[in-house]
Amino acid sequence: MRGRTQKALPPAIRAAVDRASGILGGDCVAFGVLPSTDGWRVDHVVACSAGRSSPKVERAVVTYLRSAPSAFADFDPVHPPAHERNVVRGPRYHARLFAARPPLDIVARLWRPLGWARAHMARVLLCDGQQVLSCLVVHQRAPFRRGSLARLSQSVQELAWRAAMDRATQEAPSDVARLSVALEALGAPAFLVGADAEVELMNAAATAAVERDGAAIVSRIRAAVAARESAPALDLWPLCPRAGRSHWLVVLRARTGIDARLDAAARRWDLTPREREVLDLVVRGLANKEIAEALRCSPRTVEVHLGTVFKKAGKTARAELIASVWDEAGR
Repeated sequence: MRGRTQKALPPAIRAAVDRASGILGGDCVAFGVLPSTDGWRVDHVVACSAGRSSPKVERAVVTYLRSAPSAFADFDPVHPPAHERNVVRGPRYHARLFAARPPLDIVARLWRPLGWARAHMARVLLCDGQQVLSCLVVHQRAPFRRGSLARLSQSVQELAWRAAMDRATQEAPSDVARLSVALEALGAPAFLVGADAEVELMNAAATAAVERDGAAIVSRIRAAVAARESAPALDLWPLCPRAGRSHWLVVLRARTGIDARLDAAARRWDLTPREREVLDLVVRGLANKEIAEALRCSPRTVEVHLGTVFKKAGKTARAELIASVWDEAGR
């Protein structure tokens, strides 16, 4: 069982690696394992460095996991306790971990040979309830940028939701019960929408929202699916095909403090609606490649829009732009 080929990588796991790497920089790997009669079965491994795939790291992780002991790390890789789920563990935590004697098996046989056994590491277990969907690890040779760990923490719940929905939609079409549970776990009004823009499933919060303002909500969902892009206060995510058909996860989100600040910045800098969307995704920690995927355009188009935003805002760096959005007095 240890030698079984990995199954197709869910898009949400790849997106999580790209997001984490984009926010923190450095090298990133995501892996998942399942217990078997003779150790661990590798469910998935994906790694990247500087935005590119890293086959060397992937091979090292797969080789290690196939021979790893039952307790190889500082966490349960299948059913961790509540305080470990969807929580970012940063450099201070790993500094203590790497100083432990005797060293953990994963530190001695994987992180150190890779040159990753240092304080500049972050780890998060993306979980759906009690179950680990993927273990995400980021390594950086220099200290993480100020505020980057907080931005990753803000993205974790969303990344876990996407991973849970990917897994649920890979199940048989008759498995509606599991899909309903996944939608309910989101908390916010959430809809499973087919390629024809028809709502196929929704959670309790979505049902309540439709009862209040059904026609307007359905119209917004159909417009977003037709345009294949998110809209203000509406997030649109592509999901794995279900029964051979494309599906979308649509989540309505309440307007927050960051939305108000983005609106103020858009007015202050006279941004177009598209430029405002790009700014929104930059502030939320997405890399250009992820922004292009979310907006259904090319990375080059994102670069053009972002260049215009920089020019209008009078800024030259991403961090400076983000700081200015948070500074209501910034000009």
